Amino acid sequence: MRNRKLRADTLTRIEQEKTPHIYVSGLEAESESKQTIPIHNPATREFIGRTPAGVTKDVDKAVDSATRAQRDRWRKLSATDRGHLLWMIAEAIRRSGEDLAILESLQTGKTFREVFHHDLAQGIAALRYYSGWVGRLSGESYDLGAEGLGVVIEEAYPVVASILPWTQPLGMALRKVAAALAAGSAIILKPPEQAPLAVLRAAEIMHDAGLPPGIVNVVPGFGEQAGSSMAEHPGISMLTFGGTIETARRVLLGAARSNLKPVHLELGGKSAAIVFQDGELKTALLAVANSIFTSRCVGNTACARLIIHESLYEEAASTIAARGRSIVLGDPLDEHTELGSMISENHLKTVLGYIELGRKEGAKVVVGGARDVTRARADGCYVLPTAFIDVSPEMRIAREEVRGPILTIQPFRTEEQALAMANNTDYGMSAALFTRDLVRAQSFARHLETGIVWINECDRVHAALPFGGTRLSGHGRDFGQASIAQCTHSKSIYFPPA
Repeated sequence: MRNRKLRADTLTRIEQEKTPHIYVSGLEAESESKQTIPIHNPATREFIGRTPAGVTKDVDKAVDSATRAQRDRWRKLSATDRGHLLWMIAEAIRRSGEDLAILESLQTGKTFREVFHHDLAQGIAALRYYSGWVGRLSGESYDLGAEGLGVVIEEAYPVVASILPWTQPLGMALRKVAAALAAGSAIILKPPEQAPLAVLRAAEIMHDAGLPPGIVNVVPGFGEQAGSSMAEHPGISMLTFGGTIETARRVLLGAARSNLKPVHLELGGKSAAIVFQDGELKTALLAVANSIFTSRCVGNTACARLIIHESLYEEAASTIAARGRSIVLGDPLDEHTELGSMISENHLKTVLGYIELGRKEGAKVVVGGARDVTRARADGCYVLPTAFIDVSPEMRIAREEVRGPILTIQPFRTEEQALAMANNTDYGMSAALFTRDLVRAQSFARHLETGIVWINECDRVHAALPFGGTRLSGHGRDFGQASIAQCTHSKSIYFPPA
C-alpha cells in the first residue's frame, strides 16, 4: 500500500509537470485551443494535472492522421503482423497495468482494485481476444449462373471514433481499440474531460509497443467541442458513444447533419436482480451487494434493483443493511477499500438528490442515506451505501438510473409481478435471475427486455459474448463478432460469366 501511494505521488508530480497535449500521429501535440482543463482527485479534491481542451481543428488533425495511417500503413500490414501487434500491445498494457490503474483511480475515485482487476483486466482480455480475429473477416461467393459470380467481402471503415464515458474510460478505450484495430480501422478516442490521463498514457504505451503512428489518436476535451466535432466530422466513418441519453441525442443529430455515419450507443442501465423463493439467498444478496455497494455502482450493469419473493423480503432487507454497514469506504488506492468516491461534486449532488427524492416519494432508508464525511473522507465526494424498502414500482428511484451506491428492494408474489417490475424501466441493459429451476430461468430470461441476462450470478462479461442493451440503454454491441461487424461494411463484387 505504501509503495502504491508513493507511486501515485510520483505519477501526480509527472502529470503536474507535463505540458498538456493531445496525442496524434504517435506524437504529443499542442491543442489548437491553447486552453487546458484541470483534473482533480475527487477523493481528496487535490489537483492532479491538466489536459488540453481539444477543439475542431484538433479533431481535423486526428482524422487526417488516422486516414493516412490506415491507408498507407495499417491496411497494408499482413494479418499475422497486425494480430501480433495487438498481442504485443496487450502485454505492454499489462506490464504498465499498475501505473495505469493508479492514474485511473486518482481521476475517477474508483478503487484501484476495481480498475485493476475489472476494467483493466477486461481491456487486456479484449486485446488478446481480438488479436486472434485479425484475418478472419469472412466473405462469401455466390454462383449466379448465367449472370456470373458474386463475391461479398467485409471492408473496414477507415476511421472510427469513440467518445468514452467517465464511468470506465480506460477499460472501454482498450476494448474499442482492440475491435477497431482487429477489423482494420484506425481509431480516434475522446476521453471524458474529468478522466483523460490514463487513456493518454495507454496510447503512448501502444505506440512504444510498435503500433504505427496515427492508428490510435487521442483528443481530450469537452463534449460540446471535441465530442460534437467528432459526431459531425465527415472523415469519421463510424462512431461509438458512451454516456447519457441527452448527450446521445445530440450525437445522433450531429452524425445526421454530416455523413449519416452509423452510431453505436452504450448508455445507461437500471439492472434488476430477481430472486425467486427457491434461489440461493446468501449467494444472491452477496452478488447484489458486491455489484451496487462497491465502485462497480457507476456501471450500467450494476444491480440497482433487488426484486425478491415476499417470503424472503424481510431477511433480505436486514442482510443487505448489514452488508451496507460493513462496506469499507476510504482511500481508493487501498486494496481493502470497496467503495471509493463519486467522480465529481456534480455527481455527488446527483446521487444525494436521488436519496432525498426517494425519501420524498415515501421509501424508507434501511442503511446509509447520506454523504460520508468521516475523518479523511470529509473533503471527498463520498456517499454511504444506501438501500430503500417500501418502494413502489412507479417511484423514480425504482425506474431511473442513479450511477451511485443506491439499491431499491421490492417484494413480489407471482412471477408475473416480478416480470412486470423488472421491465418497469425505460432501460434495458441487463438483469440477473436467482433460482434453482433452470426451466423457469430459461422462460423468464426470454421475457426480460434486456440485452444481457445472468443466471445465479451478476455483473460478469466475457470478450466472446456480445455486450449491450436495448431500449434507452442503447443499441449496438461490444465484444464477440458484433464489435468487428460494427467496424466493417459489406461490399458486393460482380464478376461476368466465364
